[in-house]
Amino acid sequence: MIKAIIIEDEISARERLISILQQVSPDINIVASFSYVKESIDYLQKNLPIDLIFCDVQLPDGLS
Repeated sequence: MIKAIIIEDEISARERLISILQQVSPDINIVASFSYVKESIDYLQKNLPIDLIFCDVQLPDGLS
């Protein structure tokens, strides 16, 4: 199982990506999703390594 997170502030884009991933690659497990750079960094520093990150470039609190 591939552990992944999504960093995307647009809810519709995040939901669409999750839907596509579930259809195309059911072995990808989205373990978390975030809208801000800071919260994603906090998560990554406190949790086990992630195999894959889907990340928007421009977020409300900065560039990822």
